[in-house]
Amino acid sequence: MKVYTGMNGFEEFCDFIALDGGEREARRKCLLESNMPFQVNEYYAEVIKEAEGTDRQQLLNIILPPVAEKKFTGRFDPYGNKKYRKDDKIYLQHKYKQTLLVHINNACFSRCQFCYKVNEVNNDESFFYRTIADDAVVYLRQHPEVNNILLTGGDPMMLSNEALSYILGKFSDLPQIRGIRIATKTLSFYPIRFLDEELLSILSDCNKKKKHISVIAQISHPAEFSAKMIEAVEKIQKTGASIRSQPVLTHGINDDVKVLTALFQKAYDCKIVPYYLVHFMPVRGVEQYALPIDEAYKIVAQLSAELSGLEKKSIFITAHDYGKFEICGFCPSVDQPEEIILKWHQIVNEMYLPKAFVEKVS
Repeated sequence: MKVYTGMNGFEEFCDFIALDGGEREARRKCLLESNMPFQVNEYYAEVIKEAEGTDRQQLLNIILPPVAEKKFTGRFDPYGNKKYRKDDKIYLQHKYKQTLLVHINNACFSRCQFCYKVNEVNNDESFFYRTIADDAVVYLRQHPEVNNILLTGGDPMMLSNEALSYILGKFSDLPQIRGIRIATKTLSFYPIRFLDEELLSILSDCNKKKKHISVIAQISHPAEFSAKMIEAVEKIQKTGASIRSQPVLTHGINDDVKVLTALFQKAYDCKIVPYYLVHFMPVRGVEQYALPIDEAYKIVAQLSAELSGLEKKSIFITAHDYGKFEICGFCPSVDQPEEIILKWHQIVNEMYLPKAFVEKVS
């Protein structure tokens, strides 16, 4: 599979999709301001090439920073996740009590320019999956409160079948683990990966061990629902694994009620379960992707009116150093946003809780 990468790859990709001189120059400038090196594979380049109108521009904005105003000051770890990684084993992150994040690799099929892991995704071979999985098992045995694993990267689906079999086998054999989530953009970037019968057998074997296997799909735009993706979704579901949708609400990609409506409806048609709709936090170098929270909430409120009950079960959520919270509304109104209404889903810093509550639960 051909991969366009780096600035030379950018020029070759622009030739492939026939990006005109003026837009090419503007995109090149924005890319040079970004901290995420350019990369897109042949499959996704074809998806972009075949798209038309606003779909084409919005898909292009996923892999190339859009030309837009930067209204915010970003940072490299807007969710504060690195603070909760183990100093001697940076690939293990225990931010929330029940969940261990295992950063199993640092490579992706293509690269989203708005990714908050901008300083981690580099496609080198420094991650060794056996060491990571073995260290995670040791940690889990020392922390019986953890009952689920979130495999992340990079993209875990970049790993070989042998590696995935080893990793999933290790975790699914642990009695304390009830579920394993696999965070991936592969359904969008390279769905053919999920048409591999050996891989599907590995997922099926995990489900036979009574473990809940969930593919957390980072699907950003309805135009990503190609025939190959839909076929891959059906194959995954036949293994017993669930697929859950977790798009990021991002300026220039899906900050439009019609686009989001189509995205959620297509997911529903494919029996993909709504999970989170994540509010994008500004990443250093690509702050133009960010939306003010009140503007984002207006879009979500309008979206809710367009969707049926089961289609709109996603939680509009964001995270920070001190936890994860749902954005519920504004007072006195979203048009006059003087106060924000938040609902905590996870919290990791007790200083943000009322003292009486801390004493009660400690």
